[in-house]
Amino acid sequence: MKKQTEADPNKIYWDESELKAALSKKHLAKRFYINAKNELVFSFNDYEVAPGYMGSVSFVIPTSLIQNDLKKTTYLK
Repeated sequence: MKKQTEADPNKIYWDESELKAALSKKHLAKRFYINAKNELVFSFNDYEVAPGYMGSVSFVIPTSLIQNDLKKTTYLK
C-alpha cells in the first residue's frame, strides 16, 4: 500500500490505525486466494482499506517475501 501511494498520489489507503481491523488475521483469512499464476493475492471490497472511488483493491504478494514462512511450496510459485 505504501509503495502504491508513493508511486501514484491518486491512490489513498486508510492510515495504519484504521487498517488494524481490516487487516486482522481473522479477516485476512477470508480475503486471500491463489491466482492463475500461483501467486498469493489479498483482495478487499470497496471502502475496506481505501476510499470508494478506488473500488475493490487487490495485492499480489511476491512469493519471495513469504517463502521462509510457508509450510509447503506446493501451491505458490
